[in-house]
Amino acid sequence: MQLIEEKSIVIAWKKAKEAIIREGLEVLDDNEVLLELLDLFLIIHQPERSDQETEVQDIEMKKWMLSNFKDIKNVSISLGGIL
Repeated sequence: MQLIEEKSIVIAWKKAKEAIIREGLEVLDDNEVLLELLDLFLIIHQPERSDQETEVQDIEMKKWMLSNFKDIKNVSISLGGIL
């Protein structure tokens, strides 16, 4: 387990990205290679809005983002000959 504890979300997010780039393992997600770092936890002591955050203006994107985080659904995967 890796823990990043910071005052603000902006600093914690930057440290998380650095950790993922430095220690993440490559995974294949829908034919795209991504970096993944398991068991990374963030503690934010003052989770107030940052001046670097912006509201999502695209209504369709906002709907997709909300459903992506709230809806539980099955996701089909293809092992693509990995076994």
